[in-house]
Amino acid sequence: MINRLGKVEYVVCRDDDGNVHAFHNVCRHHSSLLASGSGSKSCFVCPYHGWTYALNGSLLKATRIKGIRNFDVEVCLNSSLHFLHRREYIIKCNWKVFCDNYLDGGYHVPYAHKGLASRLKLDSYLTTLHDKVSLQCCDGGPVDGEYDFNRRGKRATYAFICPNFMINR
Repeated sequence: MINRLGKVEYVVCRDDDGNVHAFHNVCRHHSSLLASGSGSKSCFVCPYHGWTYALNGSLLKATRIKGIRNFDVEVCLNSSLHFLHRREYIIKCNWKVFCDNYLDGGYHVPYAHKGLASRLKLDSYLTTLHDKVSLQCCDGGPVDGEYDFNRRGKRATYAFICPNFMINR
């Protein structure tokens, strides 16, 4: 079904047994569209975080969720920073949703930013929280066996200062 803005609102599909199913065309996690157009699929995969849904709309897989428990993280930021350049982005969206995505600890990177993901060691991703500040750090890795020397350093750092100020390095 298509809404008045031309966006698909529902997914209507038939499973392997011939049963017809209909459900909202959004990922439960951050509301990304799951499908567009027509075709044949064995499941629906969110392009943003990789959550996977069965043809009946049930959640089959939520990436990096299994086994999460309370844990402590330590980050060492003993390097000095130098001004390189400034970029400002005007983004027409709900700023609270944008900030929530920014703070997801790299969760969406392998699905929404495949090029960036290939340059990071996502298993090294660490997040540390302070009163009104979140710091996220991740080691860079080689690209096709070589390091990308066009980047400034081998580590990515993302700082978020509540409520909506962000700095990326």
